[in-house]
Amino acid sequence: MLTSDWQWLASEAIGSWGTHLDTLPKGFMRWNPISKGPKYSQFEALWASMTVDDVVGTAARDRYKLNNLRVSIEDAKAAPLTESVFDNVEIRSYSTLLFDACYAFIFAINALLNSGTELQNIKEELLLNQLKLSRFEGISGLVSFNENGDRLAAYELMNYQPTGWNVIGTFSAATGQLNFDTAPYWQFGVSSLMPPSEKTSCASGYYKEVQSHRCFPCPRGFYCNGAAPQQCFRGHFSNSNGASFCRRCANGTFAADLGSTKCISCPPGFFGATEGLEACKKCPKGQYMPSYKALSCISCGMDMETEESGAQALAECRCAEGSFLCNGSCLPCPKGLRCPAGLELPQQQPGYWTPSRAELADCSFQVLQCRNSLECPGHSVLGACAEHRQGVACNNCKENYFPRMMAHAPVVAPWIICQPFCASWAA
Repeated sequence: MLTSDWQWLASEAIGSWGTHLDTLPKGFMRWNPISKGPKYSQFEALWASMTVDDVVGTAARDRYKLNNLRVSIEDAKAAPLTESVFDNVEIRSYSTLLFDACYAFIFAINALLNSGTELQNIKEELLLNQLKLSRFEGISGLVSFNENGDRLAAYELMNYQPTGWNVIGTFSAATGQLNFDTAPYWQFGVSSLMPPSEKTSCASGYYKEVQSHRCFPCPRGFYCNGAAPQQCFRGHFSNSNGASFCRRCANGTFAADLGSTKCISCPPGFFGATEGLEACKKCPKGQYMPSYKALSCISCGMDMETEESGAQALAECRCAEGSFLCNGSCLPCPKGLRCPAGLELPQQQPGYWTPSRAELADCSFQVLQCRNSLECPGHSVLGACAEHRQGVACNNCKENYFPRMMAHAPVVAPWIICQPFCASWAA
């Protein structure tokens, strides 16, 4: 990762990794806590004026009650304090931070005592709450804390440039401001205030969150190409995070909504012949489909049709009006017969007669024209006649009935009724 494809930003703990700083790549950056504030010179003068007796001498032991420590100074594991600590020795950065940390507790305790709090009542929570309110100019700079009790410190940004390590800017946790004194030198081999845009763009399948500028994987139902997430188009879907494109729905499926995370199978009566459909198509008239996820529909065959499109079962197939089913085919309706849409046998039209279906050896019909529609009323099953009539073309009366012409019957087409024997008749 320590290559020109990456930019490293480390803390001062980089030194504890056992890595010599000068072996790091040019452009490497690291933070250092700022340990020298405006009052550092006063602390430095105080340090230079001190002696060992000021710290562990007889008077210091009595004043600071050092003899009350659980482990005596002589038995401590730390090396004994000598005058060399104060003679021409550069003060470690940690020393100023530790001094301000100790002083912060003293500052908070003093504030509680001045407010009337008894010493024995100063407990952890009370002290912590007071510590969060502390704000003063310390040796290491401004000392203040956040709501968790962590110090809002200041840091300097070190940059390993071709000329060596340089401080290029500072950051204040108290203000949240990062200020540059000079342009950074990046591991990408360029010197500019901002890194090259192609190096800070999110990878395909990720997007940059506006507030944090961090890259996050694209959510399900979206696709990302380094920019803001875009919803999948209708007919497409994305069912996992980090998608750089949305996949088209497979044949037999569809996605009707934007941002779909899955495709839905075409229901019975529908089909999907191509990929990327936002809606399945209905089976056309004359076809049907009983299953889900169909790629095509099944033809009714035999010249059959369906009443509407979107048929789901073979039972919905039928012969069209004007035709009838015989021996597996829809045939034209013979003259004198009526063939409604469906699978039923033809019906006689008024004034026509044909033998019943049981009398037919094939799909042909011998249709005869009757004397009138009163003897052959029509809209009836094959071979049917008017009441009390029978025979070919309904010419005869049934047994025990005799024909009688109506007095007002027309000459061209006489109306002969069949009247039972021994019945009275009034003309």
